[in-house]
Amino acid sequence: MTSMGGIRAAAGNRSLDGASASLVELLHSTGAWTVEVALSHLPLLADDLDRHAVIAYLAPLAPGDAWAAAKRIADPGWFAEAAVAVAPYLPADLLGEALSAAAAMPRDSPASARLLAGLAPHLPAALLPAALAAAGPVSGDRFRAGALAALALRLPADLLGAMLRVIAAEPDEPDRARALGVLAPVLPPALLGTALAAAKSLTDPSAALTALVPYLPDGPLLDEAVAAIAAGAPRAAALTNRIPLWFGDDRTDAADRAHAAAAAVTDHAARAEALIGLLAHLRDPAYATAARQALDAAVSVSDSRVRAERLTALIPWLTGPARAIAVRAAHAATEAVTDPELRAESRLGLVRYLTGTDRDVAVRQGLAVAAVTADGARRCRMLAGLAAHLSPDRLAQALAVATDGTVADRWRAQAIAGLAGHLPPALLAEALSAAKAIGSGYWQAVALNGLAPHLPPDLLPEAVAAGLTLADGRPSPSRKPS
Repeated sequence: MTSMGGIRAAAGNRSLDGASASLVELLHSTGAWTVEVALSHLPLLADDLDRHAVIAYLAPLAPGDAWAAAKRIADPGWFAEAAVAVAPYLPADLLGEALSAAAAMPRDSPASARLLAGLAPHLPAALLPAALAAAGPVSGDRFRAGALAALALRLPADLLGAMLRVIAAEPDEPDRARALGVLAPVLPPALLGTALAAAKSLTDPSAALTALVPYLPDGPLLDEAVAAIAAGAPRAAALTNRIPLWFGDDRTDAADRAHAAAAAVTDHAARAEALIGLLAHLRDPAYATAARQALDAAVSVSDSRVRAERLTALIPWLTGPARAIAVRAAHAATEAVTDPELRAESRLGLVRYLTGTDRDVAVRQGLAVAAVTADGARRCRMLAGLAAHLSPDRLAQALAVATDGTVADRWRAQAIAGLAGHLPPALLAEALSAAKAIGSGYWQAVALNGLAPHLPPDLLPEAVAAGLTLADGRPSPSRKPS
């Protein structure tokens, strides 16, 4: 399902002439619109991305109506995305209709493969044969391996061998790799060797092998698969993914093997990352050893920004003197970043661990950089990242930066939405006024929708009224948001 946040992010790359998905969510979630009214607004939305988001939002409430709305999307790709979002809520007869729609698409259509794969988990057993027929070979003997793999998860074990052979014959290597990865969790032991051979036949087998390794038992097949994965971080990651699926002595052995692979990574940054990813699965004394090794690797990273990232990621896993060392080293690493904007951004994750003057300086400098950066996405990230650590006076300063009238509507809207959950009532009133002042109806709705869940009862009606005004005074095609 596409989130409203995802819609906001993607919208910046589009020319917007209509209302936003955020407007529909705002007016429905606050009770101003019924589901029926919300669905009737679909033709007025900016484009299929917004229509898909609204259909996904309303699908649990009115699956039949949402499916009917999805069928009116002309673009095959967006129709498929909308249908997949609705699929978990459809009754069997409408699932059959969706399956027929997939089968009626051109057989080499990516949209058809996407729809078949998305429908697969929800189809009743009676529809599986038709789905398998629709996912079969296309011209040029090319198989839609992703759709077949998704369907294979529903098949009895005796049919998996034939399915695996079909996937292994897929000439498109990325499709074959993805399909093997999807299929890996359901393969019986007798088919693991066939899957391993299919993965090793790929020009770049790392992804498929990494997906298989967690399900291979200790022994020759596991050794063969691990040896075929590039030594270093990829091998360590594959072995780390294996740990949670095993128990008792097998789990301990898997953890030991992953630890050895991570510790053997030669690049400092990659070794630190591999060891940090492993810590959640280790117990003392292996945990203490891996944490110390991760700290040693992280402080040895030459690039100051990457060093700061690794140390900041490690801090939550450390206690006592080791934690203090990591905080100091991470702070020093951020100070060594020469670009002011990159330096301020690299401090975002570290602020929560700083105290006293160090914390105050980091917050102050972060706000100062956010106020002057020309990169709107960076401004939003920095304000949202700092918000949880700001005192009331600093929050007022952050809101002033977010609502600067010289900033494009898009970035003002997203910055207001990002700050909303941290603002006290007095500042929420200011934020609401700033949101209503945004000239673009599309982006004004984004800001209002971001604010609405956090507004007190005395302010929420004002946001709803502003949304209703937008709905009643729809922008003309000549009024393009900035």
